[in-house]
Amino acid sequence: MVAKLDRYAQLIRRGGPRYPVLFWLGSEQREEHLHRLLRGGRGDARFATATHATDPAAAVWLPGGATCRIRLAELPSDHGQPVADNPNYDDGIFVL
Repeated sequence: MVAKLDRYAQLIRRGGPRYPVLFWLGSEQREEHLHRLLRGGRGDARFATATHATDPAAAVWLPGGATCRIRLAELPSDHGQPVADNPNYDDGIFVL
């Protein structure tokens, strides 16, 4: 599961988008364990977690390294640079 963060970090380093990787977990214990596991850092990739017992549209997302939960729309994101490796751009034109 956490291996995907390394792939996202590689994409970010090549100028790709910087969106948070979301983990929707089955319990608060799993969420706590994942945050402990990732506390050492996973490159440039951002992540946030929430549990199945919550409403995903509410302020339930806990970003890596944070202590407060926020709404999905409040998670930081960046569409990246207009480079060939970025799927948001086609010939330098933003196509999200």
